[in-house]
Amino acid sequence: MGAFKTECQTIRPIDFSVLDFDRVEDEASNSDPFIEVSTAEPYRIRNVSQQWLDNFLFSREEISGRTLRVICGPATRVFDLKQAIATAAYGKQASSPVCLYSSVGACKMMSVTAQPSASGETCKLTMVPSDAVTYKEAIQMDDCSRAIISAHKPFMIEQVNGPFSYEFGMTQELWMQKSLRMIQGPRTNSASFSQMVKGASDGLSRTEELVMYTSDCQEIWCEVSVVPVLATD
Repeated sequence: MGAFKTECQTIRPIDFSVLDFDRVEDEASNSDPFIEVSTAEPYRIRNVSQQWLDNFLFSREEISGRTLRVICGPATRVFDLKQAIATAAYGKQASSPVCLYSSVGACKMMSVTAQPSASGETCKLTMVPSDAVTYKEAIQMDDCSRAIISAHKPFMIEQVNGPFSYEFGMTQELWMQKSLRMIQGPRTNSASFSQMVKGASDGLSRTEELVMYTSDCQEIWCEVSVVPVLATD
């Protein structure tokens, strides 16, 4: 198996003239790199961890008073960031793979998790490296059997390569708009597979051994890797 496509987000006025960038949180040294932003546009930066500054090559002085746009660039799907922040504003956690940029313009593929605050006025965006690839990179993965599917049940197939067609016994054309459940059967751990796809939706890949089935119902053991793919616009 190869890559699987993810679908590749009351405010009081706040005085941003004085930001609490000297605040040190107790858990900062043990947490993932994070940036704290307002949940209202333009998503003003309220606080950052030292790990985040080190990763993105900013100083506190450079980031003070800036908005989230400072780490966005040509390949950033701003809609995904907005959707995650909006979800956090309503008290729920949301994750998504997003391409962000360091102070020197280097593109960094990150898994961004928006965590809500008690007030709902800010949210913490933790950022760890993501395994996500672009759609173009995904369709070039021809060193193994590979299918690109939607990240939502019933996991509809959008594209397969030649090795996948040969392995599971159907032509590439016949796989189009079929569910990946076609290669699952009585001994397939479908719950585990669903969790793998959920992880890919959050920007992280996983690999497990699962029982799959060919088109003529032959059982085969497969090492299945689910890799997040950035959604195309």
